[in-house]
Amino acid sequence: MIGRKLDISDGTVKVHVKHLLKKLNLRSRVEVAVWAVEEGLHKG
Repeated sequence: MIGRKLDISDGTVKVHVKHLLKKLNLRSRVEVAVWAVEEGLHKG
């Protein structure tokens, strides 16, 4: 869904996610989600 919205491939999305995980020193998308909620970055 992200790739379609940004008109990029799934592989490119995965590379960006991998880089974000490394920058945030996190190991999974679940950890990113928890971090986002703790930081008040979630929508909902």
